[in-house]
Amino acid sequence: MSFTTIRRLFLLFILYFNLSNSDAQEIKLHFNGGYASYQMSELKAFHKNLLKENKLPQKLTDNFPAYFTFESGLILDYGNHKVGLFYSRLSTGNRATISDYSGSYYIDNNISSNLIGIRGEIKLYQYKRFSVWGGSSLGLLYSNSNLKEKITITQTHSENTLKLESKSTLLEFLTSIQYQLKYYSLFTSLGYGFDLKGDLYLKDDSDAFLQNNDQKVSTNWSGLRIRIGIQVKLIDLAKSLKH
Repeated sequence: MSFTTIRRLFLLFILYFNLSNSDAQEIKLHFNGGYASYQMSELKAFHKNLLKENKLPQKLTDNFPAYFTFESGLILDYGNHKVGLFYSRLSTGNRATISDYSGSYYIDNNISSNLIGIRGEIKLYQYKRFSVWGGSSLGLLYSNSNLKEKITITQTHSENTLKLESKSTLLEFLTSIQYQLKYYSLFTSLGYGFDLKGDLYLKDDSDAFLQNNDQKVSTNWSGLRIRIGIQVKLIDLAKSLKH
């Protein structure tokens, strides 16, 4: 799915809510920080085989753990509905290492992804300033992986880096709780993302894929998403149209 498709879906959301909802409309800016887990099952299997092949008693110190996330975007708020565009940054990694008095050896795989997408939400319940929302988002993941191998023996160093990329689509379902103040609101959300997975290929050669046991290796950013953030009102469209 291309960015043009996402843009068209966003415009359809705007058209739908403009036709079906006459409530006050606001444009909001939102920021949130969070914590996310990632499956990465194929990459975990790939690195497990690497450890078997080099036959060194390496210690696995990281294996694509959950990590912090950041997100920002714009929201059109229609009272009981919201729709918006967002950008999110995801990252995790893997490291296996061994060292003694004579030197060290490690394999390091740092992987990150830029997520661009659309999100729609509907209000499920309201109590005074508190409200509960349910929604979903659809986005494109652009992932980068730096697979690095480094050997140090006394004063001799050797280092090799393999730069890889992948593209995939992420679908997330979420629920959030919001506390509304005059010009801004605080919220927390819990969701689960489903990554349709993208095959990793060389950055300089899109026809050369990373393989494990003759099978292509894919990224998989599926996992839980926990967020805490703030939404700030930028423009009240109903008031703007009256002036």
